[in-house]
Amino acid sequence: MLLYAVIEWLSKKYPSKSWTVGIFSKEIAKFANVNKKAKYRPYCQFVVFLLKKKLSVAKNQAKSQG
Repeated sequence: MLLYAVIEWLSKKYPSKSWTVGIFSKEIAKFANVNKKAKYRPYCQFVVFLLKKKLSVAKNQAKSQG
């Protein structure tokens, strides 16, 4: 269920873009760090895991195309 929520969130945040290495890196940095209240975002470890997996796929695709 959370997996679909993360994918939907990315689709809404970046509707006209393909998800690039830069996008995944930026979002990983946001979720891996604490917020202004010195707390992590809910389910941050799962989101970071998922984004790192997607980042790995994006890097491999970029290597094969370039």
